[in-house]
Amino acid sequence: MYLKIAKSISFIFLFMNCFSQENTSYKEVDSLSYVAFMNNNWEEAKSIAKVAYKEGVSFYYLHLRVGILAYNIENYDEAIFHFEIANEMNPEDSTCLEYLYYAYVFGGQLDLAQKLAYNQKKSFQNKIGYTDKRKIESIGFSSLNILTDNIQKGKDIRIINSGDLYGSSVFNGRVQGISLNMSHKVSPSVRLINQVALFSSFSNSREVFNINAHEVNREYVNKQFQYNFVGSYLMNNKLDLAFGLALFKMNADYSTTQLINSPNVSFLTNDIPLSYSNSLFSFSISKKYRYIKPKLEMGYNNLYNKKQFQLEGEIIVFPFGNNKVYSQTSFVNISREYGFNYVLNQKMGMRLNKYSWLELGTRLGDLTNYQTSNGLIIYNSADKVKQEFSLFFNLFLKKVDVSLGYAIQAKEGVFFSYRNEQDYSINRYNYTSNNIITVVKWKF
Repeated sequence: MYLKIAKSISFIFLFMNCFSQENTSYKEVDSLSYVAFMNNNWEEAKSIAKVAYKEGVSFYYLHLRVGILAYNIENYDEAIFHFEIANEMNPEDSTCLEYLYYAYVFGGQLDLAQKLAYNQKKSFQNKIGYTDKRKIESIGFSSLNILTDNIQKGKDIRIINSGDLYGSSVFNGRVQGISLNMSHKVSPSVRLINQVALFSSFSNSREVFNINAHEVNREYVNKQFQYNFVGSYLMNNKLDLAFGLALFKMNADYSTTQLINSPNVSFLTNDIPLSYSNSLFSFSISKKYRYIKPKLEMGYNNLYNKKQFQLEGEIIVFPFGNNKVYSQTSFVNISREYGFNYVLNQKMGMRLNKYSWLELGTRLGDLTNYQTSNGLIIYNSADKVKQEFSLFFNLFLKKVDVSLGYAIQAKEGVFFSYRNEQDYSINRYNYTSNNIITVVKWKF
């Protein structure tokens, strides 16, 4: 161990001494990088390249050798950096092209890999087994089940006190939903995503009067239809532009009861059907750099006839230069009619083996109508979601991907207590929901 460290220090000292001479040359860097390459010594090659850059020495074989050594230890981000420089210097070399293509693939940058292969000669495409995928890429099916005892809990909540005339609330219960998603690659740079979703939510409209202790409980099944469209364009400088829009058709029914005082005290209850036709829009810009991927997403939505704007800044970090481990952090500023709110998102992902991933995530803040992923994910539940903790297990096979997820959400419900029509109080209470998410995606 100590001998290895001493040899490495001696090597670096010798290398630095070479560069301290006036006649530093390509030949010296070429010789030292070749030795490091033949010894399969990534650390020495990285040190050589670092000092060479400071001295303004850069050539094809230096980047090719350092890139291959980084590739061999699965540091694909570092490998891509060097292969891209080498490819600019010698775009006709198939060895570098092939390494760059597979570094994109194994580094999780499949769009860049396809775009690179599409622009190459037929012989190169045949060598790597590339086919032009301007067709349906995948079809996905997902289901969402939100389980909660809030309706039962609501029946036990005292929503009227001795001094009140009347109390009312809508207690929201379980939700069931399914969605169908299709991804279509129009060209190596353009992707289109279409998604339709149907949801059923269950609620109990409860009203209580002090007079005669009259109480009304009516159950409702609310329906929601949702359509999403997302388009993205990958530019030649690796800038990824995307926009999304979504259309919603929703209903949220409840009951209302009138107190009739003459000639005798009686109550008249009516069902109130509410219907909403709403929408959202978003635009995002992102770019993958060496070890990080920043993203800026802007969105506007009008859901349940409440308008809001949001700005989300996100950064994904790949600390080991590959997609085996990543950290995703974002901060969201949401502007609503009644002020500003903020959301903090944090997700950690790690590869368990060749076929499986584990992801842990949390969202903190007022998530009311919060949208992300260009509107493909939207928190438009009837009650406010204050925080969420999630766990996903993802299985990636050759022709199918399966994702099993669980999320626990802290929610806030409200009920109203009336002393008279003008004098009332808004009361808040907390409850939890358990979300079970299943996604199956077939790849073509």
